[in-house]
Amino acid sequence: MSPLNSIKVPYLIILALCPFFIISCSSPNGGKCPGCDASIPFFPNVKFKLTDKQSNQDLLFGKDAKFTVSELKIRHVENGIVDSANAQLTVDSVNHTFEMPVLYSNDADTITVQLGAAKPEVLYLSTGVLSSCCSKVVVTEATFNGSILYQAPTVPAKVSALGVLNLQP
Repeated sequence: MSPLNSIKVPYLIILALCPFFIISCSSPNGGKCPGCDASIPFFPNVKFKLTDKQSNQDLLFGKDAKFTVSELKIRHVENGIVDSANAQLTVDSVNHTFEMPVLYSNDADTITVQLGAAKPEVLYLSTGVLSSCCSKVVVTEATFNGSILYQAPTVPAKVSALGVLNLQP
């Protein structure tokens, strides 16, 4: 008895079609998902800039910057313990922003932001799965030092990409 002879024809057809259902991205009405792009990562990144509370001046870029990029410490907090290593951070010196991946294994990513010798401040990013035909992890709320900077709409169709967060330590 060969392995293929022991499997019934309907099961072979189902097995042959399974990969197409798993790989494809379609909407409930049978069409392709608008904006469903496999090259867009499943996990979110967050972009932010650091500005002064009073003057709104950039703290890390420009001739009057109070700090240098090397004085910025961004660290994830896991299980109540601040990571000893800086988070993976991409610096965009043209747009004066920073970008980092969000840890989405829990419902929230807690991050400390420290400039120079100042006390670390807390950025709290709540995450959730956007339930649509192309599910993605999204930031649902961003809070810095207790102030809400961003809150996603409750209607999934209205959730857009999270813009640049303006952190004011």
